[in-house]
Amino acid sequence: MHTSRSASIITEIAAGAGASVQLDYQRGAPPVVNDPDLAATMRAAIATVRDLHQGKFDIDERAIGIGVRMLVSTALVAFAG
Repeated sequence: MHTSRSASIITEIAAGAGASVQLDYQRGAPPVVNDPDLAATMRAAIATVRDLHQGKFDIDERAIGIGVRMLVSTALVAFAG
């Protein structure tokens, strides 16, 4: 959303509640946009690694090895293709 439009919306919402605002917006880093080819490579590599965590994830130091295998597999797939 354009910054001036955002400021207008915020000001109008505040005014509706009987308040005023002072907006100090500073643009940060641009959003992350994943490279489609690299994302496909990651998906292919991850498919070769078993035992990835499930929805009820709890930190488990043993998972580090799985992550390492996933990243190594990604590198191997990328270099092979």
